[in-house]
Amino acid sequence: MSYEAGAIPSLSIICTIISILICFGVPLILIIVFKKKAGSSIRSVLTGAITFILFALILEQVSHLIFLVIDWPVSRFINAMPFAYAIYGALAAGLFEETGRFVAMSTVLKKQNNRGTALGYGIGHGGIEAILIGGLSAVSTLVLLLSVNASGMAGYLATLPSQTADAMSATILSLYSTSGFMFLVMGLERLVAMALQLGLSVLVFTAVKNKKYRYLFPVAILIHVLADFPAALYQKGVITNVYLIEGWAAILAIFTGVIAIKLYKSILTENDQLDTTAFTQTDTLAGEINEQ
Repeated sequence: MSYEAGAIPSLSIICTIISILICFGVPLILIIVFKKKAGSSIRSVLTGAITFILFALILEQVSHLIFLVIDWPVSRFINAMPFAYAIYGALAAGLFEETGRFVAMSTVLKKQNNRGTALGYGIGHGGIEAILIGGLSAVSTLVLLLSVNASGMAGYLATLPSQTADAMSATILSLYSTSGFMFLVMGLERLVAMALQLGLSVLVFTAVKNKKYRYLFPVAILIHVLADFPAALYQKGVITNVYLIEGWAAILAIFTGVIAIKLYKSILTENDQLDTTAFTQTDTLAGEINEQ
């Protein structure tokens, strides 16, 4: 395999650009469509974005510092045991993000009963996550791809300090050997995550606005945990097939979406008040919730 200038596959660059467009473009499109058609304040979008930053990128990271970074018996156990790591990571993500969603809808968005509020929150939450987690990473990857492609592996490494060059060698080698379509996974992963965030927002919104359906809050946590658990195992090398991870996440997103759509159609509003009679009793999570 050649590591000279111009040897990076064009497909890798193209797929990375598509991922960037997905991560930055889809949230923007959703916000525009939401503002025109949902009949709800843009405040819910901003609340979703800010809450994600507060609960996932700040508070959850404090938890990670305690249970993963600081050296003590618990952190050593979690880091040494892949399944313990996966359980902790999935629970942390589910608890912090869904609790943040519940708190925000119960306080900041307390008076916003329009069903579009649920979608707005989901767009804000999933959108900022796509930009900060997927988009920035994809931009960084594109810059690296273009830089290495311009000067070749040896030429690029020569511009770096020796210690940095040693650390970057394996990463740069992977740019040549990784299938171009793998660079598209960054964007597709964010699409699935945004769909899941929209669905979970509808579930939690329903739990907040209708005490009869308060059980949907722990259900949302469970779905979130189930979505993140395989991904955590992938980080530990227990699961090595990324398509299996994304396929599982897509199945959960579709499952959650089906329930969310039925809930959304049943959340009827009159003068911004929920019509709680629109809901029918459900015997199971996937049971039918019919519009009245």
